[in-house]
This record gives sequence, structure tokens and C-alpha cells, in this order.
Amino acid sequence: MGKTFIVPVDGSEHSIKALKYALSIAEETKSGILLVNVQPSYQNVHYVKRFIKENQLAEYREMMANEVFEKMDPYIKDTEVNVDKKMLIGLPEKEILKLAEEITDCHGIIMGSRGMGMMKSKVLGSVSYSVLHEATCPVTVVP
Repeated sequence: MGKTFIVPVDGSEHSIKALKYALSIAEETKSGILLVNVQPSYQNVHYVKRFIKENQLAEYREMMANEVFEKMDPYIKDTEVNVDKKMLIGLPEKEILKLAEEITDCHGIIMGSRGMGMMKSKVLGSVSYSVLHEATCPVTVVP
């Protein structure tokens, strides 16, 4: 496999559109795809650790990430593109940017214009906006 495209997914229609586009580009360029789902750390949520054990949080994060990845499975099951999946923990924009720096063969980031965040933007989501303006690799934002 040649280069890798990072495709952040959150289960939203926009992330599904980004995945479909990424699959077509990866097929043409003989590249792979790394699906990434970023789960919250819950570090700044008051009293979470007081009532919920760390292993319960870890199980919950994994369950939520798997739900998102399962939603993407119908789109990747019949493709010849190599697709890997990775769950990260933290702030989505920071984790996506850090991952793009770490992957030596990163061909770019392909992401949806908006996600499932609580704040809906009419133009561009906050995560897409941050990644677009701070990434050191090419970023494609799919509407």
C-alpha cells in the first residue's frame, strides 16, 4: 500500500459522504484509508471520575467508537481499498492533527464539513475549520 488518507468519522451524514469520496480517491491513487473516531476524554467534566470508574469510561468509549465504525462498514465491505480503524481520545481537532503529523505516509485528511457536534454551523463545523487551518498536510472538506 502506498500512502494513507485519514478520514475522521462520527457517524454523521457528512462523515459518510467524506468516506465515500475518500474511497474513490484512495482507489484511484492506490492508497489506504485510516478511519478515525475521536472519543471525549471526560477529564474536564466535573465529578465524572467520582461516579464512574476509568474502566467503565474505557468500555463506553470503545462501545461508542465501534457503533460509529459499524455505521461505516456497509460502505467499506465491498471495496478493495485497505481500510484500518483507530479510536483516539481527546479533542477531535487536536487528535486528528497530531495523528496526521505522526503518520509518515499521510497523503491527506478527507473529512465532512460538519459533524454531530452540539453547535451546528451554517458554513463549516468547528472541527473541520480547525483542521483545515492548522494541518500541515492537504485537507479536503466534503460538503
